Amino acid sequence: MNISEEQLSRWAKAPSETEEGKCQNTINRITEIVKNKFGNDVSVFLQGSYRNRTNVRQDSDVDIVVLHKSYYFPDVGGLSESDKTAYWKNFTESNYTFPQFKNDIHALLKDTFGTSMVTRKNKCIRVNGNDYRVNADVVPCFVHKRFCALSSVEVEGVELVSDAGIHIHSFPKQHYDNGVTKNNDTEKMYKSVARILKNIRNELMGQGTILPNSMPSFFLECLVWNVLPNTLFKKSTYTATTRAVIATIWNEMREPEKANNYAEISDLKWLFRGNPNRTHQQALEISQTFSKIFVYAYYERSQSESVVANFAELNSENYLFYTYDSAPNSLKSGAMQAHKGTVKLKYLSNENKLIGTYFNSIGNSGEVDFEFEQNALIGRFAK
Repeated sequence: MNISEEQLSRWAKAPSETEEGKCQNTINRITEIVKNKFGNDVSVFLQGSYRNRTNVRQDSDVDIVVLHKSYYFPDVGGLSESDKTAYWKNFTESNYTFPQFKNDIHALLKDTFGTSMVTRKNKCIRVNGNDYRVNADVVPCFVHKRFCALSSVEVEGVELVSDAGIHIHSFPKQHYDNGVTKNNDTEKMYKSVARILKNIRNELMGQGTILPNSMPSFFLECLVWNVLPNTLFKKSTYTATTRAVIATIWNEMREPEKANNYAEISDLKWLFRGNPNRTHQQALEISQTFSKIFVYAYYERSQSESVVANFAELNSENYLFYTYDSAPNSLKSGAMQAHKGTVKLKYLSNENKLIGTYFNSIGNSGEVDFEFEQNALIGRFAK
């Protein structure tokens, strides 16, 4: 997928004022009807890509939080066992439950927009858009309070209970503030790169190259936000900046100690730790998809195809690293058994070949050298 600098420049920009106007119409109408019923007991605000200004043209949904400020879910995970016992001993359940609140919001939206325009989902309530407003996912929430002592709250966020009974909490205010700081510190390039990657993802989905939902927007934005130093965002072109960000993510996902220190943009939850639905391998595959580098190697007794491949700098030299799956060469007798492995290669310009080292899952390791056909990659070995 060859993408011009001009195309990246277009993708880096925020959507048009027309789309923003339809978004604001949606928020205004939902705020009006919710406030009419609940008054100042609730606050209504945006979260997600529209709020954070990382949305792209294909982002047709806006996330609107309806927060009931009179009720909260406590998080006492950071307290001592004795303090937890004391807290729950004195805790009193509210007579107004979260399912009741979601039911009330659902009924209110149906009465206003019509039953055919409103659909209850597991974590939100969908209101379909029209010529004047965008699709909206209305997210009823209570306050989330993280306690650091029996009578002291460290931080507040929002929390919901899905229809499946799962508690989910987040910190949209802190997410927004940290995103603004990162954007300012990178001369407005953080959000530009996030939009570029989301547009590339949408193009690949349209081509059928990747499956829908294989690269969630939130996950992409978090990966980009964690990239340091911020000078990586200050290259002379969008092409160079985007490549630098993707390469950094790829390099760090191969080092568990660094990858495990990636946080959500709020900086109040880990991105990977404690979340089995997000893996380093998933992030590697995302960067592989964007890099579009594939390695096919043919040996006397086997042939291999890269699973993940990208360039990385090591000791001031650029190397091509890739992991692979290898299949036996059925045309040769005594073919090697199927296995997986990792290869590190560098380019020898004086001999016009690639040399490096490998190790694999069947206990073999050693040195390799290749002749290769794709000369366009040679320039990528230069710093």
